[in-house]
This record gives sequence, structure tokens and C-alpha cells, in this order.
Amino acid sequence: MLPPPGMPFPTPGYPAMAAPRGKSPSKWVLAGSVAAAAAVMAGAGLLIAVADKSSAPAGTTTVSESPTPVPAAPTMQTPTPTQAPVVPIDALPGLLLEPAVVNAIEGTTGMEIRPDPHAGSGSGFSDIKTDRPECQGIQHPAMVAALQGSGWISAQTQVLREPVEDWKHLVSNAVVNIPTAQLASDYAAGQAQAWARCAGKPLTSNAIGEAPVTWTVGPTSDRDGTVSVLLAQEGAAGWGCQRAMTVRNNVVIDTRSCGFNRTDQAVAIATKIADRVHVPS
Repeated sequence: MLPPPGMPFPTPGYPAMAAPRGKSPSKWVLAGSVAAAAAVMAGAGLLIAVADKSSAPAGTTTVSESPTPVPAAPTMQTPTPTQAPVVPIDALPGLLLEPAVVNAIEGTTGMEIRPDPHAGSGSGFSDIKTDRPECQGIQHPAMVAALQGSGWISAQTQVLREPVEDWKHLVSNAVVNIPTAQLASDYAAGQAQAWARCAGKPLTSNAIGEAPVTWTVGPTSDRDGTVSVLLAQEGAAGWGCQRAMTVRNNVVIDTRSCGFNRTDQAVAIATKIADRVHVPS
């Protein structure tokens, strides 16, 4: 069911990014299956520094006052630390949930993978502006503006909803590959802090081609390493979205579930995705 006549439909929020004038609520969603190339990070790879070794000048000798040679002091060799195994980029598509699993969590049937109508030009990611740039990341999963500086290499995204004009559920998910587990954890921690700072204040989203939509941001919650927050669309008869984010190894799991009567759907989706993350031996 859509918001009452005359009310704007919800637009993507985390940035999952509902639609005005009789259109379905905005889908702030990320493009259905995009592996954002590491090309964006052209310079980000592994930089290996090789130390210079200088040899003693030719013809020099070491003279000892002792009548017998003095053995050289033993040297300690520090083992080179090895990087912990990480989840490879090609594992990302298999982490996202099948429509049947998402339907079960949402308590409905008929949701299917759909393209993101808010994807920016030449990008598979939702392009949603806001009057509060510091809260960009709370609107929709894997917003490029929020990922800036994280070191991210690639992302796989999906959007699901009913294939009708009066759809009642909208889900946006993303899994983001970051070089190391520490960097992934740092990114998620930064987003958790940003979400908390956005709580209790209105946030207006501006999706291309749609009327602005204002959200009321609730308090954040952190349970077992999964941070979540509820956003309620103003004047939309109870339409809202839950955002959730967690980390497994070097993968950031970013979800958004929109509809009426939001509870912990986004958290449940994030948990299911997290259960699929396995590090190669």
C-alpha cells in the first residue's frame, strides 16, 4: 500500500535510496549487481618498499687485537609478518541473498531483483543528495560519497521489490570489499559514529527527478557488532526504512529495508549475509 494520495512516495534513504506524485516509494537503492571496479582505486594497491643494502668498501678488513679471530655476534632475524587471509572480490556475488530468502524475512512474496532507478550517470550506485552531507551514508547502502577514503576496491549491490507500481517493500543490499579486515572495521566504526550524530534531526533526501523527501532519524543501536537505525518518512503514513551495517573480515555488509511496520528486517538480512562470509584457507 502506498502513502495516502497527495503524499510523496518514499525515496531511497540509506542511501537505499519513494517517489512523488503517485509513483512508488523511492528506491534509494544501489544498482542491482554492480562490481564497482578497483579501477577507481587505480593507485591503491600494495606498495612494496625495498630497503637499500650497502656493502663494505672493497679491500677493507677487520683487524682484531686478539690473536684468534673474534666470531661475529649472532644476528636475530625478524620474521616477515604475513597478511591474514581475506575474502576475494570474486566471492562477493555469492554473499547476497536470493529473493526467496529476502521475501521470507520481509514476510511477503513476489519481491524480485530490480534495477536501481536512482543510479547516477555511468555509475551503478544510487545518486542521492542530502541537505546534510555528513549524513550521506545513512541514506542508502554503499553510497560512493560515504565510501570515499575507505580504500574500498569493489562492491556488489542489489535492489529488490515487488514488480508492480504499488509495491509495499523495498530492500537494498551491498557487500563491499576493502583491502584488510582492519580497514573494513575502521570504515564501519566511522559510519556508526556518523549515524549517531545524525540522530534526532530531520534529513532531506533529493533524488534526481523526484520531490525532496524528509526523514526523521532515530537513535542508533549496536547489537553484537551490527549497528542499525530507523528512519521514518515525514507525512508518509508510517513508511520507513531500517539501515544496518556489520563487518566480516574485509567485507562490509550494508543493508536497508523499507516498508510499513519496520522492526529488524535490515538487521536480519545483514546477519544472513554475514553467515555466508568464509575466508579461504
